[in-house]
Amino acid sequence: MKKKPPLQTIKAFTLLELVLCLALLAMMLFGGVRAWAQLHQDQQRKAITAKLEQALNFARQAAIAKREQVSICPRETDMTCGRDWSQGWLIFLDADNRGQLANEGQVLWRETAVYHQPIQFSGWLKHQYVRFESDGMPHSYHGTFLLSGKPMLVINAVGRIRRVNQEEISQNV
Repeated sequence: MKKKPPLQTIKAFTLLELVLCLALLAMMLFGGVRAWAQLHQDQQRKAITAKLEQALNFARQAAIAKREQVSICPRETDMTCGRDWSQGWLIFLDADNRGQLANEGQVLWRETAVYHQPIQFSGWLKHQYVRFESDGMPHSYHGTFLLSGKPMLVINAVGRIRRVNQEEISQNV
């Protein structure tokens, strides 16, 4: 009698093993997407903060260099100030002390980028603009810039601009 050849065993995954692997993969992917989204949001916050800090420092230095008042306000159009800082900002010579742009020749900087997070200015006065005098001081226009309700930049009474660090944010929340 001839021996039958041995049956070949098929090596494969069971349905249970496949389902468990897919579930584990889905959980890892979900965690990675959430971490990536948080990283992206943090990087956007840092970029916006750096851009606004650069603009404020520029306005202060321009006031000192030109020996004139320089204001920075939220941009509504290329020639008018508004209330929404997330639409960009205007930096201009403010000879008439109104915090509004009078003519095209006064513009020193136009930021036209649109940021998708709300930016607000909370100052001692209820103005939505910051004015630097010819000595670089904000003279009652100091305050805090908020990004999505969290402080990001502080302008002190002598015009120094500083970033708010993460520890200060977590203590304020």
